[in-house]
Amino acid sequence: MRNSKIIIWFKTCDEVIFKLINVKMRRFHISRFMAIVTYIGSPIFALPYITILILLRKYPGIDQLAVLSLFNCFFGQLIVQSTKRIVDRRRPYISLNFAVTGRIPSSRYSFPSGHTCAAFCMAIPFLTLQFAPIICIIAIIIAFTVGISRIYIGVHYPTDVMFGIVAAIIAATITRIVINIRFVDDIINYFFARLG
Repeated sequence: MRNSKIIIWFKTCDEVIFKLINVKMRRFHISRFMAIVTYIGSPIFALPYITILILLRKYPGIDQLAVLSLFNCFFGQLIVQSTKRIVDRRRPYISLNFAVTGRIPSSRYSFPSGHTCAAFCMAIPFLTLQFAPIICIIAIIIAFTVGISRIYIGVHYPTDVMFGIVAAIIAATITRIVINIRFVDDIINYFFARLG
């Protein structure tokens, strides 16, 4: 009985926050901004971003930034895509009759947010590598904005976004463990040596 009350409470909070961001905050300029910023968490942004980092690897810290971002995104998407299929939560624009949405995503799965996870998978390495505080703050603000954009455009609930962040943190933890394994480190060094 108590578990069902907790679930109802979470569902109610999810819908209230969703409505606040998706419906009540809706403005023309915000809509245009969110439609653009949401792509920072997509493969359309992540793949070129990581490729550019690899190309700029000779600059201090950029090679590590590239490796951490790549591994984080890989593990993050493994976590997200498997969880989406296990949980099978419908997107809010399907479940809520008041939801405002534009372009409909190809996947029906809502939980957790893959775009949010990817954005944080690319932001966390700035913290891990102790980049300048202003760069870290900007990276985290951008990642949070991607998460908010997913709610704003009507494709995710707030809990989807929250667990997208959790998935990114788990992915970053796995990455730190994996890249410290000797043979993985050797493969990474070999790869960069072959690139020149």
